[in-house]
Amino acid sequence: MADQPDYVRISYPAGLAAPPGLSYQQRYGCWLIPRWDLVPPRDTPDFTTAVLPVRVAVLLRRILFTGSTFDIRWAAGVHLALLCSLILVILKKARTLPMAAYLAIALGMVAVCTDSAHLAYFNSLYSETAALLGVFAFLGAGLAAVITDEPSRPHMAALVAASAFLTGK
Repeated sequence: MADQPDYVRISYPAGLAAPPGLSYQQRYGCWLIPRWDLVPPRDTPDFTTAVLPVRVAVLLRRILFTGSTFDIRWAAGVHLALLCSLILVILKKARTLPMAAYLAIALGMVAVCTDSAHLAYFNSLYSETAALLGVFAFLGAGLAAVITDEPSRPHMAALVAASAFLTGK
C-alpha cells in the first residue's frame, strides 16, 4: 500500500519479500498484500526504527509457527501491543497531574487513537508507525521524568531512546 521506498526499507532488513509474479504497481501501488514471503534479511543503505517492531513480529511468527509466509497482521499485532503498553504508561504516569492536565492528555490520546488512518498504518509496512509509537514513547518518558522529584539516568535514557525511535523513522 505504499508507492515509496518505505516497504523496501522495512521489508528487506526484516526478511520479507512480496510474493513472486507481482508487478511493481501491485507490490507498491495501493494493493494490500496480506502475506509476504519469509526470506533471509538483506541490508539496505537506509536505517529506520520502523523495522524493529516488524523484526519482532517476524521473530514471533517464526518461533510460534512453521511455514514460509508472514501475515502482515503479525506486524499489526506487535504495533498494537506496543501502542497499548505506551498508552497504559502514559495514563498511569499522568494520574498524578492536575485533573485539567490529565484530561487534556487523555482527550488528545483519544483524538489520535480513534483516528482510523493512524491505526491503519499498523497493518502496513509504512514507517509512520514508528513515528506514532515514538511520539507516545516520548510522551510517556517525558511524563515519567517530569513527575518525579529527581529525574534519574533511567529517565534520561528513556527520553533518549524514545527520541531516537521517533527521529529514526
